[in-house]
Amino acid sequence: MRTLVLLLLSWGCVAPTNALSQAQRASSESLRWLSGCWVRESGRLITEETWTEPRGGILLGVARTTHGDSLVDFEFSRIAETDSGLVFFATPSGQTPASFRAVTSGAHSIVFENPNHDFPQRIVYQRTNRDSLEATVEGTVHGAPRKIDFRYRRIPCPGD
Repeated sequence: MRTLVLLLLSWGCVAPTNALSQAQRASSESLRWLSGCWVRESGRLITEETWTEPRGGILLGVARTTHGDSLVDFEFSRIAETDSGLVFFATPSGQTPASFRAVTSGAHSIVFENPNHDFPQRIVYQRTNRDSLEATVEGTVHGAPRKIDFRYRRIPCPGD
């Protein structure tokens, strides 16, 4: 009987952990597929996004969009392990940082959300094959739905 009680108690301690969502259990290491240098070109408009390898519970990212020799936009980002799971922190073009909590994750995809942010409220990353990455930002602007897709291809990182 004592063994049964101990077994039930230990199961009770494990059950809440199993109840955590897959996104809450995801680690920065599970996002290794995002690491590298990515580019999207549309005529003279070029968007580059680079992510470091995960280390120390964090990935660091930087992105810039240029039109010819002119800077259009830039962003500093990080995806960090926190007590509530993975969180995407974005600082676009020097604006106030915004945070988005991971709500869904898979082998090669992750979804972050912050319903209280102006735009976007949702950020999705999905690697479709070894050399292709899709990033989507979506939400509402003045009550109207808005979605922007970025389809990247892998490029060699400087120094590779």
